[in-house]
Amino acid sequence: MRHIENEIDKLVYDEYGDKLDEKDKEIEKMDNELKTKDNELKTKNDELKTKDKKIDELNQTNEKYKNKLKELNKTTNLPPEAKKIINSMMLL
Repeated sequence: MRHIENEIDKLVYDEYGDKLDEKDKEIEKMDNELKTKDNELKTKNDELKTKDKKIDELNQTNEKYKNKLKELNKTTNLPPEAKKIINSMMLL
């Protein structure tokens, strides 16, 4: 039985070997392209995660500044000029 399978494989390869080799090369090329694209996507995803973390850190810092400015603005012992400066800073 195995002998028959080997003979069939040989006949098929003799008849269609060139076409099969071409298809194998195309499939290998497409596989390599997919791997490259996958690596690019992973890299971009990592970059996005890093940027998201940085944005979160900056947003947290911004909130801290806003809260501190609000605290400073609420103090009653500040001169009017200082309050104007603080209000100007809060608008930024």
